[in-house]
Amino acid sequence: MKTYEIAVSTCGRAIAPEEFEVYAKAGVNAMELCFRWDKYDDVDWVALKEGADKAGIQIRSIHLPFSGEDNPAHMDEAVRKKAIARYKDIMKKASVTGATVYVIHASSEPIADGERAQQMENAKKTLSELAEFAKTLSACIAVEDLPRTCLGRDSAEIKELISGHDNLFVCFDTNHLLAEKMEDFIKEVGDRFVTLHVSDYDFIDEKHWLPGMGDVDWISFMDALDETDYSGPILFELYRVKGADTRPVTPEEFVQCAKELMARKPLTGPEV
Repeated sequence: MKTYEIAVSTCGRAIAPEEFEVYAKAGVNAMELCFRWDKYDDVDWVALKEGADKAGIQIRSIHLPFSGEDNPAHMDEAVRKKAIARYKDIMKKASVTGATVYVIHASSEPIADGERAQQMENAKKTLSELAEFAKTLSACIAVEDLPRTCLGRDSAEIKELISGHDNLFVCFDTNHLLAEKMEDFIKEVGDRFVTLHVSDYDFIDEKHWLPGMGDVDWISFMDALDETDYSGPILFELYRVKGADTRPVTPEEFVQCAKELMARKPLTGPEV
């Protein structure tokens, strides 16, 4: 069984530089910075880097914003190009953190069947351009699998999305697969995984629950992951234990969960 570093996403919330110390003391090794789509202009990347360095935490990845207009596949060419410019600006500013992975959603939704092929082509152009730009920052682009009508809803679409550039990889979100079994997805594209978004769900729609609160077979997941060349962290992308009405997960609970996953132990889980 492989051992992985333990990481946590800020999951759309602001984080103060001193908060990294709390995660470090709990045993978190790395973090992904993710903010609300309209808050990226307010981020003090230098201060966050200093806080992470002081705590001994690696800022490993940055989640680029996603919204109706922050959309690599947008049908309006002017809007698509504006999104590209915004992504590049954020990446350049965030590069001071030392992050080597930039996670991106390939589209927004809903996507009508008649527009899917064109949106796929638009997304591929955007992703290839961003992948080339990421090279100048000694980083890569990680395309996230997405649910419902979004682009990247199965391994075939992910393969197509990353086919245009050798600096395009995959961020596997474990609670976004609605059209394919997890083990099959890992078998098909696991060799391109560069980061994860780990959380649980009910196979009906995304939930972002703490592992053990949903229906994912986590032993099968870890076994399948171990068969790949993935060397990144077990990175949790959730904030509350199970849904909006429960309390936030503590850093200690993230670490306990990660250790149980790696040891193939039953997930004890906190009280909801």
